[in-house]
Amino acid sequence: RLVTASTALSICVANSSRGEVTAKNLLSASLDTFVDGFHLVIGPLGLPVSVFRDEENGQDITLMCKEATFQIITTLSRINPRSSLRKDAIAYLTKIANLCKSENAAGGVSGAAALKRTNLLKGIWDRCDSSCKS
Repeated sequence: RLVTASTALSICVANSSRGEVTAKNLLSASLDTFVDGFHLVIGPLGLPVSVFRDEENGQDITLMCKEATFQIITTLSRINPRSSLRKDAIAYLTKIANLCKSENAAGGVSGAAALKRTNLLKGIWDRCDSSCKS
């Protein structure tokens, strides 16, 4: 779902000039899907981030979701500042950054898995923060 949301967002941004209402609806749907699946990006608390695997081919689902996450953030950062979508993009980037803060505050677990998770959350937060400022 996150890969589909990322692709839909890219299409939305690329074609936003053709229909603002449709673009806003697609942006909202894509980013709501992303926010709902955010737990797949960071993995469960206390377990290695790469714990989710596709049953059919063994592919690391968390890695796919992480790549889609950074693609979504990159797409949001490329929205023209004069576009009406930019305000919505900033709101979602802020929401994603706040998710990172709240997940990072959960804490309570130490070790290599927790460190990887913390670093991932920091990376996502940093990218959102720099995208909001650009």
